[in-house]
Amino acid sequence: FCYPYTGRPGTPDPEGWDSIPGAHGSTPQAVAYSNSYDEFRKLGINLFGLSLQTADWQLEAVQRLSLRVPLLSDDHALFTAALRLPLFQAGGRNFIRRTTLIVRDATVVGVHAPDEPEKDAEQVLALVRKQ
Repeated sequence: FCYPYTGRPGTPDPEGWDSIPGAHGSTPQAVAYSNSYDEFRKLGINLFGLSLQTADWQLEAVQRLSLRVPLLSDDHALFTAALRLPLFQAGGRNFIRRTTLIVRDATVVGVHAPDEPEKDAEQVLALVRKQ
């Protein structure tokens, strides 16, 4: 699952963040995937979260939130550019629009753009069970 940004206690969100529809919700999304980790693994599915934040930022979020799902850094936007993931800007920086990719054998076989980040894991789990 690709997400825009996980906040950090004591660090302000990017300028204008509160006025961007769909910007908030990355932490509940990551926690929901972490809580569903065993269900995905029973289906043989590996989970990863990805944003443009640095590896240090990602590691801090994993540790602080006790996530079972690794959060990967694409801070140079190489993966994002290669897959042409949708972006938006806030505070003069780029952020990935919330997008979940279902990949099988190095091929994207499904794309989910969740309206409610906290329900993304549940919805994607239902999608992959149907496949």
